[in-house]
Amino acid sequence: MVAPYDEFAKGATLAVSQLGLSKNVKVYGMEVSTADIAVITQPDSLWVVTATTDMINVGSVVLRTAAAKVAGQLTGNELSIEPLAITQKQLLDAGVRNVDQLRQKFPALQTPKVSLAPWMESLK
Repeated sequence: MVAPYDEFAKGATLAVSQLGLSKNVKVYGMEVSTADIAVITQPDSLWVVTATTDMINVGSVVLRTAAAKVAGQLTGNELSIEPLAITQKQLLDAGVRNVDQLRQKFPALQTPKVSLAPWMESLK
């Protein structure tokens, strides 16, 4: 079962489990939070993979993009931040229990160069 949002994935995991269909269904979600990580890493969880970006990183990219656009240094109206597919096994193997640990263990979630102009470095 594919769930387009983390809350749907949590609900699907619970519903499938309560219906006794656990042996027949796996859940594939999108987005992740600390609460989601707890569900994904539970023993025998049906939620086996999630595709996600880091919400703090996305906020930083959006802010840099808006600043670059206002400064006239960016053309176009499209921006892409590559999501990362993270499996239950990867989370368990890395000992990830929260989103802070997720950021540390999966550095590909960070995109510090997307929409970065040289003058922005001096604002940090």
